[in-house]
Amino acid sequence: MVKAKTKKELISFSEENWKKLCHLVDALPLEAQTATFGFGQEKGKEAHWGRDKCMPIFMSGKYFYKIL
Repeated sequence: MVKAKTKKELISFSEENWKKLCHLVDALPLEAQTATFGFGQEKGKEAHWGRDKCMPIFMSGKYFYKIL
């Protein structure tokens, strides 16, 4: 993967990778898209271990972060 050298390249790469990620998620079966993740508190102390329990929550969080 090429490293972005300008802000324009960074935005372009980000949008391209976002589309790839969305395509991969769309290719998953519906059961996998709505499945609950088995993140236990024993795996990490970070807040996301308890928060990101399913794909829709995770993806919407990533989407809104990208917009900001």
